Amino acid sequence: MSSMAAAAASLVRHLTVALNDKAVAEEVLGADPSLSLGSLHSALLVIAGKPDMGAPHGMSSLELQKKSIVSVIKEHKEKFGGKRMFLYVATQAMHTPLPNPGFNLDLYPRTKFSNEFAYANGLITEADHMLNAAVDELKAQSMWDQTLLVHMSDNGATIVPDDSYVRGTNYPLRGGKFTAFEGGVRVPAFIAGGFVPPPMRGTTLKGMVHVSDWYTTFLKLGGLSLHSGQVDGIDVWPYVKGDVPHSPRTGVVLSTYTPYAVGAVDSIDRKSVV
Repeated sequence: MSSMAAAAASLVRHLTVALNDKAVAEEVLGADPSLSLGSLHSALLVIAGKPDMGAPHGMSSLELQKKSIVSVIKEHKEKFGGKRMFLYVATQAMHTPLPNPGFNLDLYPRTKFSNEFAYANGLITEADHMLNAAVDELKAQSMWDQTLLVHMSDNGATIVPDDSYVRGTNYPLRGGKFTAFEGGVRVPAFIAGGFVPPPMRGTTLKGMVHVSDWYTTFLKLGGLSLHSGQVDGIDVWPYVKGDVPHSPRTGVVLSTYTPYAVGAVDSIDRKSVV
């Protein structure tokens, strides 16, 4: 086994500080193989006996998350040394309701930005600060060289003309959040960290990858397997690390009919919206 493969085998095996035990991790995954990363994170919090009670009065959720991320990384290194951990963070940065007061508004003067875009840009800048704090702490704890950081969004920006929403732009793509058009479902993403193979650093991949694929990919990297049932995710690590030229994913069901979106199926050469 190569040194990279050996490092990958530990990536998910020790999922969090709270679940630093492969047997417990497999028990959680085996109990419900359809668990999303978000659900798994919630399960870990429950098992750890540390339910999220919300931010203290006067502190925003972004400030609380940034403080917690740094604390978890530091505590993990102190307790478990070189053992790997899994950390999932879902920021509330680019999301309604509008914060009061806003973040970083001095960087986005109203002479150049509308009120909605000033608030939105201020929020995403705060998310950048959160990411920077995480990277700095990983480097400070000598963990960055073995880190695989995946940064992505769950949907496109909200573009409705409503002052109560945090607004963004998906240009040149059509549509936005709540739609099955590309502006609602095609989002930018990047990976970083020392675990990324050097030949792939600085490259751009244009193949299709669905959010569910990361679930399966992380499991495979950590040497874990689902005990039963089927998942929608596909292991995309061979594509990401450059072993194969094309993504194994060739299509995805974007949605079935809901009050917010029509049914849609996307593939590498066509898209059907009904």
